[in-house]
Amino acid sequence: MKGLSGAISENKGKADAAVNEYFEKGVELVESGEFDSAINYFNKVIELKGEADASADDFGYRGTAYWQLGNYDNAICDLTTAIELMDTDDADAYYLRGNAYYEHGDYNKAISDLTKAIELRDTGSAGDYFYRGLSYFENGNYDRVVGDMTKAIRLSNEEAADPYFWRGLAYGARDEYDAAASDLTKAIELRDEETANDYHFRGRVFNGLGNYDNAVRDITRAIELRDEADTNDYCWRGVAYYNGGDYNNAINDIDTALQIDPSNAAAQEFRNEMTNRSIQQAAPQSSGSDLLKGIGTIAAGFVGGILLGLLGDRDR
Repeated sequence: MKGLSGAISENKGKADAAVNEYFEKGVELVESGEFDSAINYFNKVIELKGEADASADDFGYRGTAYWQLGNYDNAICDLTTAIELMDTDDADAYYLRGNAYYEHGDYNKAISDLTKAIELRDTGSAGDYFYRGLSYFENGNYDRVVGDMTKAIRLSNEEAADPYFWRGLAYGARDEYDAAASDLTKAIELRDEETANDYHFRGRVFNGLGNYDNAVRDITRAIELRDEADTNDYCWRGVAYYNGGDYNNAINDIDTALQIDPSNAAAQEFRNEMTNRSIQQAAPQSSGSDLLKGIGTIAAGFVGGILLGLLGDRDR
């Protein structure tokens, strides 16, 4: 029996060594960005240990790899298990799960996790506040967006365009067009490459400020930068043309918007409104918000309808 006991002990030692080897290789692969391979190694670790005996680190690293690959369902599952197994709460685990909830569209859960991450850190991180700000944006809480993006800007090691972009949108949603124009201009300055959405939304801000020439200029630049024509660009440049008194170009842009998307009820309503007003004749100028209140669903405030192209294109 003594010999059998020794053999069992030896085999267990070999199994433990194999588990450690797989774990260390998995960590190495996560750190080098080879996430598919890392998942395979952590699968082996968890298989050899058994799920009941696998550690928070096993699930945490695999969850991180899933998160990096955009597999948010599996990331949430693994990170939840990791959090349950941890002896003490870990801010990074809550940050990653909160980020995954955001990408998954569970904004209230994202806010809860990111708030927990902020509480666990001394001051919170730029990433914590940025993604919580995005989640608040999705919920329409623009005051909190402004607050969180401001903190993200202050905590960033170097200036980044995205917090200014989203804070600019939140200012625009609150009809604070001067602040919105300033932030969107800053975002444009900070980017390595021009992006269509920066110019599109700054153009809309200029429209709100009554600066219709600049509105037309910016949205024209947005049109030039897009790979595919966007009905929102033409709708909003049409609004700027209309407000600036260039009714022929306004009609042309709305007609183009309808060619791109014949089902766009907002553009059709605007087109009908222009026809009803016989806009070839002189008409008083109005602010973008006043005009749009009269023509219905083309916009409900600054944010109404504008996210159709934006939120599916976060990398811009």
